[in-house]
Amino acid sequence: MDLGTLHLDVVEQPELDDVHPELRVLNDAKGVDHFFLRGHEASLASPATQPVLIPRERGTLIEVAVSEQLGHRLQAAVEAVASEKLLDSLSAVVRAMPIPLGVETVGIRVRARDGERAFYLLASEGLTPHDVARRALEPFPLVLIRSLLALGPAHSMGRSMGIRWSSGRWMTDGDEPIGVVLVGSRTERTPTREQEQLITQTADGLAARLKPVDRSTGALELLAASLATDALADPGGQPIPALDGLRPRERTILGLYAEGLSAEEIAKMLFISPHTVRTHVKNAFRRLGIHSRNEAAELVHTDELARVL
Repeated sequence: MDLGTLHLDVVEQPELDDVHPELRVLNDAKGVDHFFLRGHEASLASPATQPVLIPRERGTLIEVAVSEQLGHRLQAAVEAVASEKLLDSLSAVVRAMPIPLGVETVGIRVRARDGERAFYLLASEGLTPHDVARRALEPFPLVLIRSLLALGPAHSMGRSMGIRWSSGRWMTDGDEPIGVVLVGSRTERTPTREQEQLITQTADGLAARLKPVDRSTGALELLAASLATDALADPGGQPIPALDGLRPRERTILGLYAEGLSAEEIAKMLFISPHTVRTHVKNAFRRLGIHSRNEAAELVHTDELARVL
């Protein structure tokens, strides 16, 4: 597939330290909305095509030329979003976004108009099939979206995926958020100002296409479930029960440990000693090649998902 010409002229520079600035999260909902709901005057029909110089802290410059063909491809994908083929058309959008926007991961969540008004993942790029399936089966409340936008890569969810830079744009109908576009990168490289503007323009273009879509909770649940099923149908994403290699007692104790229980608490539940609990956890870690409670929790969740689906 011809993606157009992408010219990169990179000047080597020392690795930058991963330093997160101090963040004050606004408690007032209106204040948070004001912080994240952004206006703009540019048009999606005019993607950046000129070379852009990005200043770096240590005096180097990275020159990036965003191909006009890639910008038009993204524009066409946004304009093709339609209710009757919503998942397919949104998938085309996220596939077209990474290169012209200078990002590695993309997620599009659409907000239900009824019930708890949660945000459902309907398209994703840059995640493993298992991660896509997991996130698709997990609707996000508005407060979680706000915390993701406020904390960025410092959020535990971003850290778990190795994200070093992240951002997002609301898709709105008037002042009402009807969805969100979340983007991120696993490297120090960040989008240029023009690419940031294109992220905003893309979100606004999607908002216009999503206004007539059926955003009932039932409809979005079906679409998100379909996305999860499609992700796991990928040849490289077939779920394999992750804990099949463990002995039954190891599996039981690892599941409790992954839920956050201490060795003492597990010992009381199973009428064994804390030393025995630690031995089982240690053996399970060794068999699975893991080293932390977070990794154990991920494997337990993957195992449960594989057995259900």
